[in-house]
Amino acid sequence: MAEAKLSDCLTLGHKLRKEDAAEIKAFANLKGPEALILGFYHSHICISIFTEKDEICAMFGVQGEKGKDAAVWMLASDEIEKIAIPFLRQNKAVINFINQLHPVLHNVVDARNTLHLNWLKWCGFTFINKQNIGYENKPFYSFVRTCASH
Repeated sequence: MAEAKLSDCLTLGHKLRKEDAAEIKAFANLKGPEALILGFYHSHICISIFTEKDEICAMFGVQGEKGKDAAVWMLASDEIEKIAIPFLRQNKAVINFINQLHPVLHNVVDARNTLHLNWLKWCGFTFINKQNIGYENKPFYSFVRTCASH
């Protein structure tokens, strides 16, 4: 993991998982590089994740003021599978740290993106509703995670 750079948005943006690309298209009619650049500029935390061969395989970010609710996001390439075990081992600690900064973490996820749905459940997020939204009016779940210490 490392602090994201603008160049990471372009590199990762052209090799997103097909499900991730479909999600950003359905929600906002954006291509990978566009979505990542927007995330990069609007996030106060933006991290790039790399394989053992130093290939970017994912980016995540947090949008919101410290101490207030925040939107969280993540987009990945198929290369995330190369580091699945260490990635999953670190996730809960990272999410717990972010949740200490923000009492409520939230966003929406494409209901068709089963990998994201399973990962969010594993990280302790709760799905609160399902509705058709976005550019393509596809089904998305709203998700949320609260921090007990706030």
